[in-house]
Amino acid sequence: MSMNGGNMYPPKPGKPKVLYSVKAQRGGFDKPESLRCKGWKQETILRMLENNMENAEIPELLVIYGGNGKCARNWESYYAIIESLENLENDETLVIQSGMPVAVFKTHELAPRVVMATTNIMKATWERFYDLQDKNLTIFAQYTAAPWEYIGTQGVIEGTYETLSAIVLKKGWTNDMHGKIFLTAGAGGMGGNQTWAGKMHGAVVILADADERVIDRRISKNYMDIKVKTLDEAWEIAQKHIADDDPISIGVVGNAADIYEEALKKNYIPAVVTEMTPCHDPISYIPSGYTGEEADVFRGQHREEYLKAARETMKRELQALIEFKKRGVEAFEYGTSIRKECMDAGMPEAEAKQIEGFVAAYIRPLFCEGRGPFRWTCISGDPADLARLDDLALEI
Repeated sequence: MSMNGGNMYPPKPGKPKVLYSVKAQRGGFDKPESLRCKGWKQETILRMLENNMENAEIPELLVIYGGNGKCARNWESYYAIIESLENLENDETLVIQSGMPVAVFKTHELAPRVVMATTNIMKATWERFYDLQDKNLTIFAQYTAAPWEYIGTQGVIEGTYETLSAIVLKKGWTNDMHGKIFLTAGAGGMGGNQTWAGKMHGAVVILADADERVIDRRISKNYMDIKVKTLDEAWEIAQKHIADDDPISIGVVGNAADIYEEALKKNYIPAVVTEMTPCHDPISYIPSGYTGEEADVFRGQHREEYLKAARETMKRELQALIEFKKRGVEAFEYGTSIRKECMDAGMPEAEAKQIEGFVAAYIRPLFCEGRGPFRWTCISGDPADLARLDDLALEI
């Protein structure tokens, strides 16, 4: 395995046990023996980094989620960050640039213990980013990977739940999403949350993913109930559960563009449709006609051809979402940049933006009310401490 930037997607010879044994340190102020650093601020930050790795999608590559979101530039940087945090004084600040520790400055006790800047590239294109990444000069941050705030798939359940709540209010549904089908795609580290959020609203969720391994992982983690190989089978099961008012999540193995086009052709019309496929990172997006394993080989051998194929599939996926909207379905982009990527691939802006993004449509109004997918950190790992945080949050 390469220790520098290099190819992010080498063949996987196996899962090194040492990487899969990373666990975040537990224990609070009442257990000083659990303090490894010179202060609790440093210890807190170190535990957040460890928690990222504990929940990582591809820990052997330092990829936390989203196909390319890394917590450190390379393994030398990862271990250097840990060593720096353990030795950092209470009046010092560690500086990190795109996943690499670059300096420690004498500051003061009220200064941040860590400051970082990540993925700051002027006039960025994916081709330029991949070139810099290959030269070990940058990483992709995602929202919470590089900043070490990722808490696993559960971290965005609230955001999806609130998004669906806003849709229920907008549509005037009096029985929440009971009796309705929520069709979506992408079961990765972020997208895998959609099944639970939909079921909490009473919906039947059909989620497509081209990588069967990802669906199997979600089932093993209790984030998905069953797996099927065809849309027909998924739709038949969905109808039975709707009749019984029994929420269920169904994973269907298939590319989002293919599944959505098939649904339109067969007039399988859901109440809500979106997707959380990795359009934001075209090299992680699986083109139509490829399994997860086949995509691993394709992207590693023919990057430019892979990117072209991925973007062509994205355009089909977006066009299907637009058609769903025309047929009265609540259809939107769920923060995946699919509209931008399709525009970059030649789709006219007026066509691409026929569906809204979820922030403008649903989340921004919630922020105006002081509601939204906010996050607190319980560093001790003690359920009693977490309950105290929940109680304090409810009082705000």
